[in-house]
Amino acid sequence: MKQLGRTHFDAIVNLSGGFALGGADSPSFLHDSYRMVSNTVGTSIICANLATKFLKPSGLMILPGALIALNATPKMLAYGASKAFVHQMVQSLAEPGSGMPANSRVMGLLPLVLDTPTNRKTMPEADKSNWTPLEDLARLVTDACEQPTSVQNGGLYGLKTEGGKTKWTEVNVI
Repeated sequence: MKQLGRTHFDAIVNLSGGFALGGADSPSFLHDSYRMVSNTVGTSIICANLATKFLKPSGLMILPGALIALNATPKMLAYGASKAFVHQMVQSLAEPGSGMPANSRVMGLLPLVLDTPTNRKTMPEADKSNWTPLEDLARLVTDACEQPTSVQNGGLYGLKTEGGKTKWTEVNVI
């Protein structure tokens, strides 16, 4: 921290993730579950702990969810479960007593499909017209970090790209 010349940060952003197909009967289910927990849940837990120590009051923490994980994901069980865990973390960290700094905000970003080299390689035949470009994701993250009061504390924000335009909207979760 001293090398960076600061003691606290305006924002802590976790965009770590990954993907895994398969149900509980998949030969790679245990391996995929461990990998998804490590890549998504583990990194979110680390960020939450860092936020309690190094996020400025009124700062913002962003964690990685997924729109598809708002529903059952039987054919991508490890993926869906890890993202749903993060959704629950976002909502719990927004509540009093979570240990987050005063007046800080926590939000979850829930893309549908990100336009990444890995996704293009693993889904070469897919319609990519509604995939969210990483540049759009970066712009939305930057906007949220620059204006943290523009997001609802504990909000889960779905990212949708249509006609080359990406927008985010808060999703309702019961």
